Amino acid sequence: MGYATPFFAALLLVCMPVLAQAQTGTCEVQVSGAVTLTFNGNGESAAALSDHWLPVDEFHRMLEKAVLARGGDASLLKAAAEKAAKKKKKGPAKLSGPLLINCVSVDGAKVGDLILLPGKNTRKTLPLKPGDYALVESATKPGELTAVLRIKGITYQVGHMGGVKITRFDARGVAGSFYFAAKTDPEANREGTTLRNVFIRGSFNIPNPVSS
Repeated sequence: MGYATPFFAALLLVCMPVLAQAQTGTCEVQVSGAVTLTFNGNGESAAALSDHWLPVDEFHRMLEKAVLARGGDASLLKAAAEKAAKKKKKGPAKLSGPLLINCVSVDGAKVGDLILLPGKNTRKTLPLKPGDYALVESATKPGELTAVLRIKGITYQVGHMGGVKITRFDARGVAGSFYFAAKTDPEANREGTTLRNVFIRGSFNIPNPVSS
């Protein structure tokens, strides 16, 4: 699933308190179908990362500081970056991308947690401006994004193609909406987990955490 790995989920959770220091963002996720639920994120539970906003090296330094502040081992970041580079086989190791968005319920990740991921996009194919993007399961082509959703401990993946509409993406932050059909991910859940289909709609309005 490209960028959709447990590492990036953990990465965003580590970063969020630092990213939300200066300004606060908001997000909402509405779930319908086999599961009915709406959850909202704000402050530390709504975060966005972008290579457009922060050079990769500077981002890594900020992230290392955040990990150390939380009592973590910063050497794990280097190992993760090297692993990402090996998977790509070429180009620099990247722990962010042109746009990552994380919306965690204010009641905690166990209630709801959504991550929108950039797939194979670069700053050129996902530029700093409004745009419409396909939301798909694998996101192997430029212009495609993907997502990981967890609801009450169950992980869902994108099923039928959806979309992300970015209405604002500039030096100040990012705002937009998204929709997609999702299904229980059989590989990410325990054996015997009930397979369910849900439909997701949501929105986000998150400031650039490093803007002056």
